[in-house]
Amino acid sequence: MARSKDPMLGQSESFRHVLAQAGRVKGRLANVLLEGETGTGKELLARYLHQQEGNPKRPFVEINCAAIPDNLLESELFGHERGSFTDACQRKIGKFELAHGGDLFLDEVSCLKLGLQSKLLRALQEKVICRVGGSSPIPAEFRVIAATNENLEKQVEEGKFRLDLFHRLSVVPLRLPALRERKEDILMLATAFFRKFSLKFGEGRSWKFTPRAMEVLTNYAWPGNIRELENLVHSMVLLVDGPEIEREDLPEWVFRIPKTDDQVPIPPPETVPLKNYLAKVEQAYIQRALEIMRGDKRKAAALLDISPTRLYSRLKEIKVALHPPHHE
Repeated sequence: MARSKDPMLGQSESFRHVLAQAGRVKGRLANVLLEGETGTGKELLARYLHQQEGNPKRPFVEINCAAIPDNLLESELFGHERGSFTDACQRKIGKFELAHGGDLFLDEVSCLKLGLQSKLLRALQEKVICRVGGSSPIPAEFRVIAATNENLEKQVEEGKFRLDLFHRLSVVPLRLPALRERKEDILMLATAFFRKFSLKFGEGRSWKFTPRAMEVLTNYAWPGNIRELENLVHSMVLLVDGPEIEREDLPEWVFRIPKTDDQVPIPPPETVPLKNYLAKVEQAYIQRALEIMRGDKRKAAALLDISPTRLYSRLKEIKVALHPPHHE
């Protein structure tokens, strides 16, 4: 049984809603799609879903689809027979087979190539798999808990993700809120992380943020979400004697607050074409997202609920709309 090192903590309405929805999945074993930005706790929620079943013998098998080269991923998922390719010196049992009777956690599922997507779909439909280089069907009955920080519906529209597989995976869709959407949980999470790292490195000491420091943390946008908060607490435990962490102890980057004064003025309609005005509004909106995500276009795209490809395309289109090329 998968055991999570960190509990699911939070008292915000958005977080409690997700946890309540997760509770309704118990005993139903329907495929679950976990969506949310990087660092929001998708792996933690996957383990929580597994633990709810209360059976210590049920396997929990996980694989990060983005961390394994494409040419090796099929073998990792399906396994292979000895001699099926040059380096296949012995039989390998794949993740699907290992997850039989339990849960398979596919992290970064959006990274699966279309060929593997079709094979995954077949495994989910037929409940059997075949190892690379093999011909015998092998039973593979498992629940998939998939996770992504991408917008899969957009990827479906762009032809990068199969629609039928999307529907198979998203029987129960759960979206984890970003930390900036549940700021009332920051203190509770920070306290838990202080406890965790003080036991590990603190030699019995304790730490806490002062109210002035907490005000800064509440105003910060947390582009890295809970993982970023955890890293900050870890740093404070190592660098500050404590017991109280003052505002002055905080690193410079937490004082970066998104600008709120970059609104586009509304001109008289007869002076500016509508498409130009809308381009300016969109430009300001995208710029705000880029500031929050510290210039990371991939994360900004996730924040804007569009694909990175669509973000790059819109930036080019906006530039042309505002500065059209001159023709002699």
